[in-house]
Amino acid sequence: MAVLTVDVGGTPLTLACQRGGHAAPRRVGNKHTGQGAEESSVRAELMVVPVVTAPILSATYATLKAMFALGAQKTCQGDLFNNNGYYIVCSAKITGELRETADSWIVSFTLYEVGNALTGVTSPDETLVLTTHTPAVDPPADYPAAEDAVLSGSTGGGCFYTLLGVSPAECSLPGPCAITYSATAERVWILPPVSATTLSGIPTGIFVSKGSEGGAAFAYQSSKLVIYLCRGGTEVTDAVEGPVDSDWRAGTFFGGVIGFTFPAIAWDVEDGDQIRVELWSRISLNPGESDPTPDPEDLPAYNLGRQTICYGGGTGVVFPGIIELLP
Repeated sequence: MAVLTVDVGGTPLTLACQRGGHAAPRRVGNKHTGQGAEESSVRAELMVVPVVTAPILSATYATLKAMFALGAQKTCQGDLFNNNGYYIVCSAKITGELRETADSWIVSFTLYEVGNALTGVTSPDETLVLTTHTPAVDPPADYPAAEDAVLSGSTGGGCFYTLLGVSPAECSLPGPCAITYSATAERVWILPPVSATTLSGIPTGIFVSKGSEGGAAFAYQSSKLVIYLCRGGTEVTDAVEGPVDSDWRAGTFFGGVIGFTFPAIAWDVEDGDQIRVELWSRISLNPGESDPTPDPEDLPAYNLGRQTICYGGGTGVVFPGIIELLP
């Protein structure tokens, strides 16, 4: 039987659930058509989870109703979310009740995820590692151009084009054309040494981008993030603690926030460990097409010949757990 805990970090209420599942997710943003190609400004797909409890006492039922009254939002956790124990912030709507005995009820209700890293609403048990434009104070020898990652403060903002100076391979029909990848990371951010902690769940990267993934000349024009746990200046490379690659994501014609989704991590961080975030890119032409920007060094502002990545401000990676810098 599934277990649901409501108000994690507050006054938790644990419920046994005889039934639970996932309805169609609630989409934040929409899809649209530009220049003949479908494009997306979707920022997130949030869970909608119908639940039927096992019999609960009248007092427990009253507590449940009070918790979610007037649209209140609570941090929830449970195996019915099927998300490796990751906390989510939910509102709820009670849709039915059945009196089981004189002092017990079976209650049906639906949980609505109201935010996650992509919508700017995160759990108290998450940490946003921010990207900056500030050169790292003590960069490793193999990443001399690394920039600082921080846990708070204003980090300014700016943009750059990916894969400048790279000429993607042309090919004829039927293709496909070869994919060209970054020879080195486009950007590298390093967080100063942190205190021991546990990071367990699903990280999410948040950046701003503009480009043209499919259609026009390009089959692929997208980027990914890689996160590393580093110990004593060396990357931890076992199967559990990293490194971990996100999916590939692209900007849209109009630009906007893009979210990079990672697989779940289970990191046992030790005192003095550091976290490194890298951004890599790829590009590929459609068969019969040529690079629309043969000299990408001369790109005007917001030319779609190369993907634009913007960072600083609130961009970075949300990690599942509390991260604090080493005193």
